[in-house]
Amino acid sequence: MNKIKLKVMEWNLHGMTGFRGDRLDYHFPSELITKNIERLKPDIIVFTEFCSFRFGKEKINETSKSPLNKTDDAKKLKDWFDRNCYTLKYSTNNDGENNKKYNDVGIAIKNSINIINNDEEKVNKQRKEKWPDYLGVCCEIKQRKFYVMGVRIQTSDSSEEDIKNRKEQFDKVIEEINKKKEKMPVIALGDFNDGNDDLYEHMKEKCKEKKPYIYTPGVDDNDNLDYGVFSYIYYSKYGPSLMKIDHMITSFDAGISDLNDKNQIRYDWDFIGDAYTNFREYNKFNEKSIRNIPDHAILYAEITLPVSFPENN
Repeated sequence: MNKIKLKVMEWNLHGMTGFRGDRLDYHFPSELITKNIERLKPDIIVFTEFCSFRFGKEKINETSKSPLNKTDDAKKLKDWFDRNCYTLKYSTNNDGENNKKYNDVGIAIKNSINIINNDEEKVNKQRKEKWPDYLGVCCEIKQRKFYVMGVRIQTSDSSEEDIKNRKEQFDKVIEEINKKKEKMPVIALGDFNDGNDDLYEHMKEKCKEKKPYIYTPGVDDNDNLDYGVFSYIYYSKYGPSLMKIDHMITSFDAGISDLNDKNQIRYDWDFIGDAYTNFREYNKFNEKSIRNIPDHAILYAEITLPVSFPENN
């Protein structure tokens, strides 16, 4: 059976909940997003901090004076996906009464891949069980099923309780990967918010224990991090910290032999040049703000689905 290669990307769009108080404070930089999809030509895209309520469902306080109280930006994005043969699915955690509390996840799949179903409802019902922002989509290509997970670990204040909560959310992700992998290969992409050594070590131990594969750009053969390769910059009173918090986790060997080979996997910051153009365009709505510009690198990878399933490893 021939190998199936897929190009995947994950991008935190900096949408957060979309609100600041009762005021809508975000719209999609649709041109910036679509230009970079055209540049990378992925088969599968995971968006975190994805404001799904922008697709015509927002419930905004009538007193809001925001010029962003319209859906032109989302319509442009959705129309582009339709024209370019992608199917867009998204969770709806921040729709309706919850629209100021949660972030959503969007997943766009090339139409050459069949979407069998998407799985969101069970996660909505399990909010009390400390699930991360999540969306799962079951897919099929050339009669081979596989499962795509979009994930963002929720954070609060970096207290001991918050770190414990993040670990518990990550454990839910691993549990779900191991449950799904009994039936099909699993690809998880997301913002894991593991911005300290303790959290990253927890992730590595869980992946070693449960045998998923974790892929992080810029890691050497001894599993040491190259902090010159990063997906996010965190600013504190001690200065900036360069972090790797966007990862890919698979239930199978994805065929990436060198985490420093940028053709196979990388944190891609090439959108920054386009961001300034978009910033000038959108600044008329949000004066002196870069609120609508993504603040994470794009995680890009070229992977190979297993030839047979279950994988013999």
